Amino acid sequence: MAPRVLSSSSSQAQAWLLRLSLCAAVFSTSCVFAVSFLAVASPPIETKIELYAVVLDAGSTGTRVCVYRVLFQENKCHGGLGQATVQVPALVSRRIGPGIALYAERQQGRKSQDRATSIDDLHPETQAQAYFKPDGHDSGEQHASLLASHVDRLERLKEAVEAGGAAGKPREAEAPHHNVNTERFGREDDIDGGLEEYLERLRAIVEEALPSEDQRRRAFLFFRGTAGMRALPAEKSERLLEQVRASMASWGLYLPAGSVGVTGGEAPRAGGGEGASGDARRATGEGDQGGTTAKKLRAGLVEMGGASAQVVIQLPPGLRPPGSYTPLASTVKLSERRPGDAAARGPEFPPIRVHRHAAVNARAGGDFVEVDLCTERHIVYSKSYMGLGRQHAMMEHIHDSVQHALAEHKAAIRAGQGLPPTREAPFEASIPCLPSDIRVHVRPSRLAQNAAFDEDLEKSLQDEEEDYPEAGRAAGVPTAAPSAARKEEETRGETSERGERESGRSKIKVHHPAGIPKKGMPSDEFMWAIMGDNGANMMDFIEKVAAQGGSSHLGCHEHVALRLNRVPDLPFEIHPDIALYATENFYHFNEYVLRAAGAPELSGAKLARAAARLCEMAEVRDVLQEIHPKAAKEKAQTACFGLVLMSEFLTRVLRLQRERELLAVNDINGVEISWTAGVPMLYLPHIIREAEGSQTGAAESAASPSVPKSSSAKETEQGGSGAAKTGSRDLRGTRDEL
Repeated sequence: MAPRVLSSSSSQAQAWLLRLSLCAAVFSTSCVFAVSFLAVASPPIETKIELYAVVLDAGSTGTRVCVYRVLFQENKCHGGLGQATVQVPALVSRRIGPGIALYAERQQGRKSQDRATSIDDLHPETQAQAYFKPDGHDSGEQHASLLASHVDRLERLKEAVEAGGAAGKPREAEAPHHNVNTERFGREDDIDGGLEEYLERLRAIVEEALPSEDQRRRAFLFFRGTAGMRALPAEKSERLLEQVRASMASWGLYLPAGSVGVTGGEAPRAGGGEGASGDARRATGEGDQGGTTAKKLRAGLVEMGGASAQVVIQLPPGLRPPGSYTPLASTVKLSERRPGDAAARGPEFPPIRVHRHAAVNARAGGDFVEVDLCTERHIVYSKSYMGLGRQHAMMEHIHDSVQHALAEHKAAIRAGQGLPPTREAPFEASIPCLPSDIRVHVRPSRLAQNAAFDEDLEKSLQDEEEDYPEAGRAAGVPTAAPSAARKEEETRGETSERGERESGRSKIKVHHPAGIPKKGMPSDEFMWAIMGDNGANMMDFIEKVAAQGGSSHLGCHEHVALRLNRVPDLPFEIHPDIALYATENFYHFNEYVLRAAGAPELSGAKLARAAARLCEMAEVRDVLQEIHPKAAKEKAQTACFGLVLMSEFLTRVLRLQRERELLAVNDINGVEISWTAGVPMLYLPHIIREAEGSQTGAAESAASPSVPKSSSAKETEQGGSGAAKTGSRDLRGTRDEL
């Protein structure tokens, strides 16, 4: 599809939804879904200057490179700002894995054991990867007993829910929600080489998109870390950003000051939720029916990624909650930062400001933001929910299930209602949201940390191709159960190492069996553990726990409900005239799990009905038969949890009626919904004006426009802001040439 500039007559409504996509990405994951294409509404003007913008979206599971053609014209916006018109779709939009945040933990990457990570990696639906490895499945009497005990506990909790009142929230679940940064994704086994190799792969994409030196002279480079990098400690994030900045300074593109950073958590979550609905209405057969409908071309965008979920709602005057805010009229400054922010965490996004008002509830005050869109200002509500991304929440579910089971069994031993684990009767945990033929291992020592940082669990969750062979799946042939020899190896604490198995050499590695106290304890510690509290203290010496899927819809719903009851819900009800759109995991689940590609209408009730059916399936192969044949195996393994999480998020957190419909979309008329196009649209006018102001004297005294130096040389000579200043001087020369 050839790049095009969207005109105001044909794309006003489409621009609304595309602009929404920026607001959930500029600052926390929620701040960047919005403004991307306000500038697309301007008519063609002959004096526009052609530039390029390269935006790197460094997410939790991979980095996407987007290259855009941008037309710039001076003095088109209020305050003398120029206007950057972004042409969509992007010239190039390609993604590589894993998430770059992994390199902060392991600077020297290692080769993948299963595959080489390709520069042509596509979205997760095209990756033949599964999350869980069903080795060592044992559906014996102990597991049945544990599951029965778990179901009995769920029945008791159900009674507590019913006694909790009409709100349906168990009284015991009213603990305050702690919104902490716990996002970290990408598996270490995906790493291919080190950080320099990773960045060179990104550079190769850019140079392929901009093959000539002249194009690269006109290109601005922006790097924005999102979910995965926000989870890193500040010092690790800063160190990684310095390495990224140093490498990208040699790419030969303009690297403006503040262009390499991490989107902030509480910084203004930019926006403009307006405009989303028009194109989607046309896609579903609805058109603009005059002034009444045009006034309702306002939208909300709901996104659930791998690490977090977010909502952005454009609030037109007639549909705003009363007394929540007043318009702002402050001036805009480039690189404005809040007190206490680390420099590496990036500048404030200039055209986006938090609105705080005395009438606003304190918990929601920072979620209303004002967005400066060239000649207009708009108010949106934008909220990010850290840790509620589907993949991260799944890891938390496993951690929570194991932790609860350990505490419950320890209490039973202490009360004389249970026995300490032994080799003949090891302790196991049940995970209600997973099919019963899934079995993972969790180290109790890891339970004290956030689930996203549990690398042992990540490795345990990896699947091998031979576990679910494509040929067998396509023919409907059941996956072979673990052999008796494999079960015996696991019981004895012996397993075959993957690398040696691949090379054809089978070697047994001896380790401590799961579910029993470790050996080698000093005699005094052993006696204390076995004698104290009826032996309950023996549970503290278990090094690894085997956790088996429970295939329980009731248990899964109860777990997710308790989790989301600790999350603050929306401070107002979304007006029914505001059209809602759902992206990312909502879209993928509608397409691949619900098999509703031609029916984008989605609701909490629709998701809940599918969950009730799939959660009771005991084996992954049964779920595979129900979902789309092209769906990734991981979708079958986590379908139950994902459906329940999305349904409960819509109804409990966003306070939507169960039958309230959203449209599940990931693109509009072939243009991907992405915040990346909004970065040059909003940043470039401020960068150019600031650089021109600081370089006026130098430019006038120069005999002639200088040939652009490499970005690395400019930064070395002039410091952090030198790239922006020199880039502007060269840009003025470029304008003269044009």
